[in-house]
Amino acid sequence: MSRKSKFPEPTFSSDTDRLTDSEHEEEEQQEIAISRNIGYDNIQYWLKRYDNEYDDFKNPAEWEPFEWYVSWRLLKKYFFSYLSQSQKVLYIGCGTSMLGVEICSSIEGMTEVMNIDISDKAIEMIKAKVQDDLNKEKYELKCKIKWRVNDLYQMDKWCRSKYDFIIDKGTIDSFLCSNIASKNLTDLFLSISTALRPNGYFIIVSNGAEEVRTMFFDHPNYKWELVEIIKIPKPQIKETYYYVYVYKKNEK
Repeated sequence: MSRKSKFPEPTFSSDTDRLTDSEHEEEEQQEIAISRNIGYDNIQYWLKRYDNEYDDFKNPAEWEPFEWYVSWRLLKKYFFSYLSQSQKVLYIGCGTSMLGVEICSSIEGMTEVMNIDISDKAIEMIKAKVQDDLNKEKYELKCKIKWRVNDLYQMDKWCRSKYDFIIDKGTIDSFLCSNIASKNLTDLFLSISTALRPNGYFIIVSNGAEEVRTMFFDHPNYKWELVEIIKIPKPQIKETYYYVYVYKKNEK
């Protein structure tokens, strides 16, 4: 049985280029997890993590969301041309990220941004934060924004061919911590492909280079083609990068 929310249900109609110390530490921990095959691939790890954070969550105004890898401030210039062609956007494994909100408040012409995560507590915290920001008129949403507690493997049951643009930022990397990453990602990508409309874009923001990622991302059954790979320099370490993989789904 889920615990009763400590905040009223909201209704909905800036960060910097440099990672904080806590974000840098998280990135290092994820790299360790991938190399040792521990932790981040386990759903129970994430449920427990967000449950613990929720227990300490008292005031949305004083709470800071967590952003994996790259801020919207950096991603916007790379995403804009794709998002400007999109009406419905899906952000998978949103956690407590503000990315979906920042997209919704920055891009004209969209009708919906849907954020999904396995943790109801993560979603409750970010919704409370956004409602607090809206009450203080920190920004204005330009389209509907929604959140949904959902298993990523089950997307084909509720959003078949629905989204023009699907984004992942760090979630797929966490799946790669598993000893059975190939099997898990095959099931996940088939689910994502089902949710993506023909000619829609699937964008993966990853910590991994092409030689250790596209072997998992490319397969005819997914019905998408690689459009480009964008390298974004990491501000902390010279000659290291985040990688943005842009895939476009075939017409048929």
